[in-house]
Amino acid sequence: MRYYTIVTSTCFFGEWALLFVLGVFGWSGVDEVADGTFTWAGLAALLGWILVPIRRRLSRLGRRLATEILLSPSQLGDADYVLYLRPFDADRRNYRLPKAKYGITYVDPGTGQVESQITVERHDLTLEEELASIFKRFGRPIAVGRPGEKVPLPGADRMYLPRDGWKPVVSELIRGARLVIIVGATTESILWELIEARRLLPLPRLVILAHGDESSYELFRTAVRNEFGRHIARQGVDFPAAPELPDPPPPDHRDSQGFWNSFSSALWGAVRFEFDGTPHFFRFDDKRDLKWGSWPFIGDLTDELSQLRRRKPEE
Repeated sequence: MRYYTIVTSTCFFGEWALLFVLGVFGWSGVDEVADGTFTWAGLAALLGWILVPIRRRLSRLGRRLATEILLSPSQLGDADYVLYLRPFDADRRNYRLPKAKYGITYVDPGTGQVESQITVERHDLTLEEELASIFKRFGRPIAVGRPGEKVPLPGADRMYLPRDGWKPVVSELIRGARLVIIVGATTESILWELIEARRLLPLPRLVILAHGDESSYELFRTAVRNEFGRHIARQGVDFPAAPELPDPPPPDHRDSQGFWNSFSSALWGAVRFEFDGTPHFFRFDDKRDLKWGSWPFIGDLTDELSQLRRRKPEE
């Protein structure tokens, strides 16, 4: 960890130093460019392009190594936590970093004309880390670790379970969570976890994420209806009904180069529920929707969860 910290810090400060040099030289004007300043600016840009991806990946690795691992639910005590449940095959896609982006424009101070422009997009968090940063206001983010992985992914803290006998532990985690976030998928484990969440929790404590594309969401809706239908047929009408999954609203076709465009094939929406089961689908079209436009979604969720704070499902 010591060497990782040294290398990461060096890359971080070097990256910003080069960008500063690049910015200063870029505003120097035509005379300085003729004197050779442009060569140094180009070199600074080249080194910046090299350092940015190295530093970002080292930083991501360091966050993986810093992820806390829990051995049992008892370690959570009475603290609020958010349980993040997803199909393990989504981890590889959600671990990718979006493109970094900086914007530096070179303007000739004499003519006011733009001589050149460099744009490098930069976001240092993975998709799971972005989700953890949004939902951590409701409690500590917790996820079940993928079996066999040597180092946990950054984002939610991890709890590793045996391949056999994991269901009772997940049921316990679902029951005690202040909020359960489930990535919609048609896998057997996700459908079982959704049924457990529906059986154990009031609906305001459940959020379902739309992952993949709209056809994947439609397949998930069909699988949910069928799976709940089978359980109701076996156990009777007293079994909880499937949560209503609404049609998604149409996409916002803004001309945007935001963060979420990089994940357009991964996460694009979320569903929350009122006490009476009324669903609300919120669509993420780009980063602005999550960072700013999602406040109504988060605000409504906060209001409903505040009424359930510290309650047990049977109360």
